[in-house]
Amino acid sequence: MAEFFNSPHPVAEMGLGAVFVIMGVVVGPVVAVPEDRVNQGPLNMIPTPVLVGVLVVCGAVVFAQGLGTWIKRKRGR
Repeated sequence: MAEFFNSPHPVAEMGLGAVFVIMGVVVGPVVAVPEDRVNQGPLNMIPTPVLVGVLVVCGAVVFAQGLGTWIKRKRGR
């Protein structure tokens, strides 16, 4: 577990994780929902809950890794 919280840029990871969560909550349903239009691309084949869930979980894991590294470095100083 100690290797998990050892990233070179923890603040960037927290930002990336937050972007993934925002994309999952806001952009995911907007992109995946419309069924009346044709040729939506590959995202239209993915069910909305799956798309939102994957983005939110990945974002939370990346954010947690960055936050854990940041806290570990702050305590070490």
